[in-house]
Amino acid sequence: MSLDSLIQFISSSGGTNRADADLAFAEVSESGAISGINPFGRLAWGWRVGSQMPADLQIALNSLSTDAPVELPVTQGGLHLKGMAKGNGEGWFVVGYEPHEVSEPSGQVSFRALMDRIPQPALCLNSSGQAWYANEAAARELGVMPSECLGRPALAELIAPEDRWKLAELMELAARDGSAHSSVRFGTQSSIGVLHLVQSVRDEFQAVILTFGEEDTLLDGSYVQESFYQSFLEQGPVGVLYLDASGRVTFENHYFRQIVGDQADASWLGLSLNEIPCLDESARADLQSVLSSTQSFTFTTELKGIGGSEQSRFVQIHASGILHPDGHVIGAAVLMEDRTELIFKNTEVKRLERSEEVKNTLRELATTSPDPRIFRDAAVAAMGQNLGVAYASLMGLSVSKDRLVEISSWSNLSDPPSPESIPRGDLSFVESSGIGQLISYGSPESAAICARFECHDCWITPVHDNAQFAGYLVFTWDESIATPDFAKRDSMRDLTGLFESLYSWIQLGARYQTTVASIDDALFGFSLRKDHSRRYHFATSQFALLTGYQPSELMEDSSRGVNWMESVIHVDDSPLVRAHNKTLMEGHESRVVYRICHRDGSTRWLREHATPRRDATGMTAVNGIISDVSEQKAAELVLLQAKKEAEASDRGKTAFIATMSHEIRTPLGAVNGFSQLLQKELEEFEEELTTDIPEQIYEFVSAISERSQKLQALVHDLFELSNIEMGKTSIQLARVSVAASLRAAVEKIRPSAERKGLRLNLSVHDNELHILGESRRLNQILDNLLSNAVKFTDEGEINVLLKSVNDSAVVEIEDTGVGIAASYLDQLFEAFSQEEDWRNRKYQGTGLGLALVKRLVEMMNGKVSAKSQKGKGSTFTLSFPIPAPYRISDHSSESGSGFSPDSSAFFRA
Repeated sequence: MSLDSLIQFISSSGGTNRADADLAFAEVSESGAISGINPFGRLAWGWRVGSQMPADLQIALNSLSTDAPVELPVTQGGLHLKGMAKGNGEGWFVVGYEPHEVSEPSGQVSFRALMDRIPQPALCLNSSGQAWYANEAAARELGVMPSECLGRPALAELIAPEDRWKLAELMELAARDGSAHSSVRFGTQSSIGVLHLVQSVRDEFQAVILTFGEEDTLLDGSYVQESFYQSFLEQGPVGVLYLDASGRVTFENHYFRQIVGDQADASWLGLSLNEIPCLDESARADLQSVLSSTQSFTFTTELKGIGGSEQSRFVQIHASGILHPDGHVIGAAVLMEDRTELIFKNTEVKRLERSEEVKNTLRELATTSPDPRIFRDAAVAAMGQNLGVAYASLMGLSVSKDRLVEISSWSNLSDPPSPESIPRGDLSFVESSGIGQLISYGSPESAAICARFECHDCWITPVHDNAQFAGYLVFTWDESIATPDFAKRDSMRDLTGLFESLYSWIQLGARYQTTVASIDDALFGFSLRKDHSRRYHFATSQFALLTGYQPSELMEDSSRGVNWMESVIHVDDSPLVRAHNKTLMEGHESRVVYRICHRDGSTRWLREHATPRRDATGMTAVNGIISDVSEQKAAELVLLQAKKEAEASDRGKTAFIATMSHEIRTPLGAVNGFSQLLQKELEEFEEELTTDIPEQIYEFVSAISERSQKLQALVHDLFELSNIEMGKTSIQLARVSVAASLRAAVEKIRPSAERKGLRLNLSVHDNELHILGESRRLNQILDNLLSNAVKFTDEGEINVLLKSVNDSAVVEIEDTGVGIAASYLDQLFEAFSQEEDWRNRKYQGTGLGLALVKRLVEMMNGKVSAKSQKGKGSTFTLSFPIPAPYRISDHSSESGSGFSPDSSAFFRA
């Protein structure tokens, strides 16, 4: 059955026979929820869409078995009810009506019809103030359609806020006496009129507002004066309230309504002091004192929960009593200033000041306490005190990485907790989030943590070291301390972020100090003055061992300091060092070896490798590394002297070199490993740090790595050469493809050649050329010759050729490099032989590479030779015999001539 048929049925049943009768209608879903309702239904029943039907009415509807309208055995909101099933179990229709037996006489005009015709605002409302009728004039004043006034407190909205308190009193009087009236301000223009309120039937009121005419205004001049006075107070720059002698609010101005809110339920009009929910007890007591003692009060208070919300405002209140001429108190005037923004601003400024203060403390601790343990203890205490927490703890990740162990703590409690250690998995939800969180005892996953720290709330932030999870910072509060607000949480995030950065920086510094302390070389930094003298501003502790002078003495910029050029450097080597300084002043990297006078009177040899750079002031800043090469210089002298001695003493010299090289290789391996580890950690740490690591640290680490690798290569070559000369090197003979080895060597060196802009050409005439030798040693020979060609060629090209000449495999390596003087070619393949003087050497090297090449080639029955022209280039030629076409695995070389049928034999030098 349709809704129209239901209404027609109710109308025809005699249930409503008045011309102005109203029907309440609702549509109910099968679950008992309201799915549709008309305005009168909302007003009469108080239901809204989505509301649940009362249980008794639900039971009555469930008993309906047909889709015919049925009178229900219950009433709702004073209305009789009829219900009808919608069919197919889809729900019901419910209609409420007022039963009347007598129809109005023909031609009689109803009160509602009369109100429709008058030009003044007129409304009908129930005892709760909700309108169920409003005429056009009332709707026009509210700026809405008449139908939009239904079900809302339209009369209260129509009356100006400062006069709304009168409405409740008028309704009480009308309910008691039948009618009541009072002057009110109403409408958007704050017009002045008289509100007439009449109760025609129980809990039903009719209201009409009649405006004052000109005559009324003249007759009541006092009301006009009040209007002007009211306008003055309304436009004031502060909130104004009037209290009557009983403490009830009788007036509030526009500025006050801006403070507490424009909503109708936010108004204080008509409320006594005890009925104002957002006013605290202390403020009530002060205002009551004004009414009882006429004293003036000025105080600041917080209005909490304004308008039933969580909003709060801080206000300064000035209150003074109002006396009647006869001397008794008739009320109080209250002025109210909104201080919320000012108080919030001052609070934020103080918070920022405290936060900046503790940040400065942390920075100072980081610079004065380089020990990680001292820093973290002092930092945790400083943060705990600044944040006003009950307990602060730093939990570090255990070595096994499965537990968190307390490593620092601070407490403001007489009996602090002892968390000791916590399984890492208990805080996995914080670790995975990566950000600080407020943990409360009420959460199941947080209860165990709060119990461990014996607190109700705690703040936990993950801490990282070198981008890796390292533990947590934990701050707890007891019940006497309020849970941190958002501002304090921001402070905790800022402080923990700064702590994490500084702690990681200190940890990195500690690792750096450990690494530097483990090497023998000294790192330095100095500036060069115009006279080429040095002003040291950085020096590691190794200077004390190398020179006998403390780093502080070198960096002392006064007469008490040590002058490096005059007091330390050997007088015979001063010109060499001054030339080195001049090269640095010109902006070029430089290396030099010189003697110094040790503080103990001995003479030491030092190797200095320095790199210059211009600082912001235009000064030349130099960083580098100094190594004690006294033993190396002594070894070089021993080797050079041994070379000139008889062949009989040569083997002893070689044994010494082998022993020394073996002993040096072990510490060199450690130096190289530590330098690579330090360089990797610096790169990883810089990704997490908000500021750049000083460039000189990278330069120091790079210098350590470079020098250690070069020294390690030197030791390796020494070891190889000495073993060959002592007959301890062996070669296992096998068929070796010269073309394959040559191609691999060329491709290996090609990137280096391309970086220098060199053309590298390879020409292979015979891909099937094989020799009898060892592949690894052949590769070593080719690598050495090709790397020399690239190193000594600054521009041009390098041509590599493989060909067969008279049963020999011939490799030629031709370059356009610096060339070799003819007078030096005879010494070219001697150990430690270099064309340039060591004091003026442009190209680095030990002079061992070609000596090794010659010996290895000869061990494989080959020959090596060189021809060169100074300034135009050089050509190195390798020649290896091609074995006869029979099983090479059955033969091996012995003593440089002939072959042995023993396939496992070794050739020994």
